[in-house]
Amino acid sequence: MRMGSVNDQQPSGWNAKIIDGKIKIDGDDPSCGVYFVNAGTSGRIKAEAARGE
Repeated sequence: MRMGSVNDQQPSGWNAKIIDGKIKIDGDDPSCGVYFVNAGTSGRIKAEAARGE
């Protein structure tokens, strides 16, 4: 995935790490967040937040 990409695809089995402080998730609803979406099945997996890394 490239920096600044939107809706980019990543090869299966690769790890992804979002770095920098330029992402904002706003809202109190538990469904708010970053999701990885399987393009073939439309299945969604919510990314876990890690702080202080």
